[in-house]
Order: sequence, then structure tokens, then C-alpha cells
Amino acid sequence: MNNYNNLTIKREEKKEDPLIRDLLSSAFGPGRFAKTAYRLRENALHYTNLSFVCYKDNLLIGSVRYWPILSDDDKELLLLGPVAIHPSCRGHGIGYKLINESINHCRDNGHSVVILVGDLAYYSKLNFSIVPRGQIKFPGPVDPQRILYNDFGTGEFNKIIGNLRPYVKKIVDL
Repeated sequence: MNNYNNLTIKREEKKEDPLIRDLLSSAFGPGRFAKTAYRLRENALHYTNLSFVCYKDNLLIGSVRYWPILSDDDKELLLLGPVAIHPSCRGHGIGYKLINESINHCRDNGHSVVILVGDLAYYSKLNFSIVPRGQIKFPGPVDPQRILYNDFGTGEFNKIIGNLRPYVKKIVDL
């Protein structure tokens, strides 16, 4: 049995990008590019200062990224994803640990709203809730029951409405 207690979770570094691309490919395959959430990532740069990776025995086994997006009223929020765990390492709580640490880092760095497309049964453990139907709209089809948000209990999500779009800007690491 593998031991998943001794993991290294840290902020992503630019030099890890090729490893992360390989992990995403093994975790999701080429079909990932057709998903609606990818429309919000096109031509945008993710926040490397908010994105995290997970290593076990010096091997990259997990990644979570955060992307800046905008609502119709130009409010910035974060899009969480993709979350990738190497297929051989799934089912050991690595994704939960990775997301929990990274989302706390987002909150501690002044971000008040994170959204994602995912399974409520999994993400509710991380304080995500279903977005009220019609409050926001993705740039393509997505099951409304899978659009989730976490505003850290601030109520800030109630102020966000309308269409979501990529926030295309030059990202500078802090």
C-alpha cells in the first residue's frame, strides 16, 4: 500500500508548466479542451501565485490552477480548475488537500469569490454551493447543477451577475 501522508504541497512555479501539461493530459485527455470552462481560460494566463502542485517522492501527482475571470459588471472572480490528480494516485484525499490549501491561500490573499464546474457532493466539503439558476452564465453549455461557488461566507457572490468572460491581462507573479 502506498503512503499518501508524506506529500509536498507548494505553490506552482513556471518551470513546472511542462510537467503540469503532461499531468493534465494523463488525467483528462484531449477532450478537456472542448469543455465550456476552457472557454474562460482561452487567451488568459492563470495566477501562478495562487496555483498549487502536489509532489510525492519528487514526482508531480497533483495540480490545481486559478484563473481570473470577469462578470458583466466587471467584477473579478476566480475560476478554479482544472484540478488534476495522477490516475494512479486518486482516491487518497490528495485533491481535497490540494484544493483546501490553495483555496485558503486565495482567501488569505484577498480574493472573495471562487467558482468552478464540478460535483457538489465532492466540493461541498470545501464549502462550495450551487449557484442560483440564472445568476451567472458560462460562454457555452454547462449543467447548472454543476456551477458552484465559494465566497468564504462574505456574501460577495450575491453581487455578481450575468455572463462570465476571460480576464485577459498580463499576470505578474507577486
